[in-house]
Amino acid sequence: MRRNSGLFRSGCISEIILPNGQKYQFAYTSYGEIGRIDYPTGAYEEFVYDRITGLGWDYQRDYAVVVSYGQANRGVVDRYVGADGVAQQEWHYSADYETTETYGANTYVMQTIAPDTSISKRFLHRVKRPVNDGYGNYGFDTVLAGKEMETQTRDSDGAIRSRTLFEWETTKGADVGSGVYPERDARLKRQINLIFDPSNTSALATMTETAYDTLENSDLAYFSSLNATETKSYHYVALSATTAAVANLDTVAGYFSSTQLARINKTYYLYNASYKNRGIVGMVSDTQVIDPDSFDIAIIAAALRQHP
Repeated sequence: MRRNSGLFRSGCISEIILPNGQKYQFAYTSYGEIGRIDYPTGAYEEFVYDRITGLGWDYQRDYAVVVSYGQANRGVVDRYVGADGVAQQEWHYSADYETTETYGANTYVMQTIAPDTSISKRFLHRVKRPVNDGYGNYGFDTVLAGKEMETQTRDSDGAIRSRTLFEWETTKGADVGSGVYPERDARLKRQINLIFDPSNTSALATMTETAYDTLENSDLAYFSSLNATETKSYHYVALSATTAAVANLDTVAGYFSSTQLARINKTYYLYNASYKNRGIVGMVSDTQVIDPDSFDIAIIAAALRQHP
């Protein structure tokens, strides 16, 4: 790493001097990535970079091979934080394709190992393989690429402590040829949260389901399909911890029924051309919280006020 001198002159900030004479100092890698920050307190952060496996198909049509232009797809793989250069803490980051019990082969997994060796993982949607050529449309063949299928945490002993499962929906356009359908307006449809206690053979799960205003207005300028109109929240249910540790979203969702429904939130929108011309689209006109047992409206949280 070099501070803005010598062979590497990046044009990046090398230091910030405060009025009291203390300063922040910055060093960079040969790629121009920030490699170290020294703080006025004497603390510092250091960053190590490497190539990161991308979400897309490469021209060899193989996940195991470097993606197209993969050398430019770099990121932090280690982060060090310390004050004296001895008692420093380290975070390790990685991202690659793995075979998982829940999602099978070629699952894109991002992992963080904290200083206490606890682990957090993110399982992401990847770029699809279109049927027309197999190369991928430069990463634009699905709007879900990079969105989470699951987040997961494990303690320092490797025991699973939590999972959050996500299901997304999109608006699909017409076939543009060879069975390729463009997608837009990704939105969260279902989310399931699971919590685990290593000393218990059961796990607890809760679920929310969200419906959107996909039919109210055909004018795409209102983006109505992104407006959540109904959210159903469910009470916790218990299931086997062994099952909960690896089950996919549909399997866990099967444990819920209308008897576990806790509340229903409804939102209504006004689509008005005058407001749209002023940059206001999808104005909320009313929100309600409904008791699922009696379907009485428990709270009317907002009412529309008309303005000229």
